[in-house]
Amino acid sequence: MDFIFTLCDRMAGEGCPVFPGSPITAHWGFRDPALAAGTDTEKYHAFVEVEKQIATRIRLFLSLPLDKIDRLSLQKQLQAMGNTGSDEH
Repeated sequence: MDFIFTLCDRMAGEGCPVFPGSPITAHWGFRDPALAAGTDTEKYHAFVEVEKQIATRIRLFLSLPLDKIDRLSLQKQLQAMGNTGSDEH
């Protein structure tokens, strides 16, 4: 089974390329750290925070029982992970 995750809100609204094999897709929106304002240290911390959020969602994804869950349920769970509220976009 293949998975495609979009991470940026700008990408969520754009047409994605067609991927062969009917992958499961989900949007996990995050604030774009490249748009962070402030000092270099504040900008760095914006990137670190987004990296932590992405790592958390990947850990949750990897903990799913992929061999015991049907495609529709999996799709719903992946979308729900993207709606956790940890992102501020």
